[in-house]
Amino acid sequence: MIWHGEGFRLERLPLGPDHLRPEPLPPLADPDQAIRDASTTPRDSQPLRTLLFPGMRLTIAFDDISLPSSMRAPDVRQRVIEAVLDLARTQALTTSC
Repeated sequence: MIWHGEGFRLERLPLGPDHLRPEPLPPLADPDQAIRDASTTPRDSQPLRTLLFPGMRLTIAFDDISLPSSMRAPDVRQRVIEAVLDLARTQALTTSC
């Protein structure tokens, strides 16, 4: 029995620990561009800039235990936070003028 979404699923798995380890993804050529692309053309959502407005409260949360704990600085979380804060600041300035 393994976790599947919000519930469980029965599955036959091969013996040994290696079958649970996913294959690594290839590295992004430009992580900062990938973050910008995700904020301007997200899946199943409006672009982030259309959701931001002056005076709003903004929460940025990460809950991803699959990220390695020893990333080279700046890690992807820092890059995302900085990109979102820059976008929020820019959006607040352009809509308040």
